[in-house]
Amino acid sequence: MPKGYMIVRMTVTDPETDRRYAELASVAVQRYGATFLVRGGRQEAVEGEARPRNVVLEFESFEAAQTYYHSPEYQAAVAVRKPAGIGEVVLVEGVGGLNLDCERLSVGTHAEYGRVDPLGVCQI
Repeated sequence: MPKGYMIVRMTVTDPETDRRYAELASVAVQRYGATFLVRGGRQEAVEGEARPRNVVLEFESFEAAQTYYHSPEYQAAVAVRKPAGIGEVVLVEGVGGLNLDCERLSVGTHAEYGRVDPLGVCQI
């Protein structure tokens, strides 16, 4: 089953309130089994406008991401966060089904796995 992800892009306008949000959100993260893949860190805007704060959470499924976002625990955190910044939150489903192992495949088309281009990039 494909994993689920929550992508958050924020511009924080009230750091103190945002810290309270982070405390509340961490309770929901633990309760619903989310894993941080990105939490701040370096970034480079290569196309379009960027926001200074970026977070990516991983869940066992898209449905688990939805459950987390709509949970009473996380919605309490959202109520605190909303006046503390502006941004976007998106839930997305990851790619699933194929387990590509580029190191074991040669260049060409492989019926089971897709295609490996001359640079060794797996393509579904």
